[in-house]
Amino acid sequence: MKKISAVTIFFAASLALMAGCERNTETGKVVTIEPGQFVATEPSALHGSVSKSEKCSIDTVNGKLREPKVGWEIKRGQPLNLEGWIFSENGKQVSPQVFVELSGPVETYYAVTNTRILRGDANQHFSIDPSLQGGFQLQAKTDAIEPGNYQITILQSFSDRRENCEDGVSLIVN
Repeated sequence: MKKISAVTIFFAASLALMAGCERNTETGKVVTIEPGQFVATEPSALHGSVSKSEKCSIDTVNGKLREPKVGWEIKRGQPLNLEGWIFSENGKQVSPQVFVELSGPVETYYAVTNTRILRGDANQHFSIDPSLQGGFQLQAKTDAIEPGNYQITILQSFSDRRENCEDGVSLIVN
């Protein structure tokens, strides 16, 4: 009976983690970040010391390519489909999840994706192992985001640190 109980507990805990259940370390509040939604509380999965990576790019928003260092504009409530790539600064790691942070004038929002893809072009450019899946795709609702101009940051979390990568682009939500 004890074996079944331990297995059941492990399985339930695993499901909670896969669903994005997080406890914010500042407030102690449990924040559930399900893929496909933005929330206004930083998830505790973004833990550890912060370092910067410059190996990232946001390539498209809702299928539109960006012009150099210029962002995109969407209407609040419109789905956000964001594609890009991020590698660790040393080029040897990617995390299973990618977080997208929208930092605005009043609030900061976070979304998560588990969809990682191969990006041979980026791997080749940085001479990174061609099997490392640095690409990501995020599909999220924007209903919770207040209108404003937001700086986009891509984040990865590792066991000993988190890496933030600012690509220098913005998203205007009307």
